[in-house]
Amino acid sequence: MQLGTIDYSYDEKRMILDKADLDLDPERLNVVIGLNGSGKSTLFDVVAGALPADGFHPPFERAEILYQLQQAPLPPMLKGKDLVRLILKSDRTEPFRSLWDTYVASLREQERSRLERLQDLRLGQMSAGEKRWLVIRTVCHLDRTLYIFDEPTVGLDPESRRFVVEAIGALLDRQKIVLLSTHILHEVAHLPCKMHFLHHGKIVYSGSYHAFVARYETDNPDIAFERFLSEQPTA
Repeated sequence: MQLGTIDYSYDEKRMILDKADLDLDPERLNVVIGLNGSGKSTLFDVVAGALPADGFHPPFERAEILYQLQQAPLPPMLKGKDLVRLILKSDRTEPFRSLWDTYVASLREQERSRLERLQDLRLGQMSAGEKRWLVIRTVCHLDRTLYIFDEPTVGLDPESRRFVVEAIGALLDRQKIVLLSTHILHEVAHLPCKMHFLHHGKIVYSGSYHAFVARYETDNPDIAFERFLSEQPTA
């Protein structure tokens, strides 16, 4: 799915996105990587329609796009089960009891144990990682066409990270389009994904994870990342 070129700047001095050409693969996770400050969050804001960019139109209506932000504000007094209710009832009319039972049944045994502990806990009492796990695990149950996740595994312990990555990967089985960013390249090594390397506002690489790593004769994606950057012209 070719989205076309995207240009965006906050002022006239510096282009945050400079003819960024994003081509989404509907059958693979689309993973945007790049240095901190490379414009990944701005790119997601534009694709989601949260930031207007001249000449660009979001690929779907806003109601068809789910955009998970890194720092979404949540009421600290809200309990875990109330948060699940708020999310699941946002686009479903079934009784919450039915939605809750379906949601719980979809979780792994370890996750059910965690949910049992968090459901009556206020968000202000949860760790950042617990809240992130709960939010992402729940929003994956919503029915959208495009899902955008901005660094969804930040602050998660290894077990929670695996659960979240699996839940996001399962969206492909439902024929959903997924766009996400990460700095932890190892976590997508065993998932079907297309990588998009954003550097100085441009997409300078689009292709498979394994092709990206193999070109540098290493199985360490961090080394491949570093070597790829060394080949890029300075701004």
